[in-house]
Amino acid sequence: MLQKLNGEAEKYIYRYDGGIEGFFTAVFDIYDLRRRPYTITASAEVQPAFDTVVIDVITDPKKAARVEKGIIKNIGRLGFAGVLRVFSASFAYKDDSIYEFLQVVFAHGQKAGSMLSDPRVIKYNEIMQNVNYECHRFKGFVRFREIKGGIMYAPIRPDHDILEFIMPHFCERFHIQKFAIFDVGRKKLGAFDGREWRAGYLEDLPEIELTETEADMQRVWKMYYDTVTIKERASEKRRRAFLPDRYREFMPEINNDIK
Repeated sequence: MLQKLNGEAEKYIYRYDGGIEGFFTAVFDIYDLRRRPYTITASAEVQPAFDTVVIDVITDPKKAARVEKGIIKNIGRLGFAGVLRVFSASFAYKDDSIYEFLQVVFAHGQKAGSMLSDPRVIKYNEIMQNVNYECHRFKGFVRFREIKGGIMYAPIRPDHDILEFIMPHFCERFHIQKFAIFDVGRKKLGAFDGREWRAGYLEDLPEIELTETEADMQRVWKMYYDTVTIKERASEKRRRAFLPDRYREFMPEINNDIK
């Protein structure tokens, strides 16, 4: 729906629902309407200037599928997977960056990935690297705990929406062990039943109760951590540089309320 604010608009703001299908629908509409976007956003709170028009994008799975097909045709499934990874970023400008990268993709096909002097490709790759780096860090910093029912559970609070990208790593690592990872900020749960994994939103997480063995292990782990720490050489500034707060929050060796 077009909302004219003041005469003939010069800038177009495409507002979508926040999902990947909504974003791809916005990309389709941009090319179909031939109206270059001033910005693409999922924010409900848009305060346009007088020379702008807000286009509320109605998510259309068929349009989204055509864009997806076009991306895969030009840069393959691996390239499409990269688009999904960049879309998971928390940066407000990621939507515009993906659209600008897709302009290169649709114009140059497979060559797009190697056009490293193009500022649109540079910006896109920077977001990709940021997301990849966080995925890598969380694979090492996720701390599981055994809860009653024989399930391993780990809460996380990542900057980016990376749950789906790290789940396969832990499925391979645990093999047949049931486990769950909960993104507490996004209320998003990834669960593995020993055969396959699924992810979805869960507003109210059931109460988590540790097994007695897990409680004992956390006490031992905390004791070991305190023992090997050289207090005379302790530097909180350096520790936070190597281990940011978002990793420390759920690490029992640092934050442990078990007595």
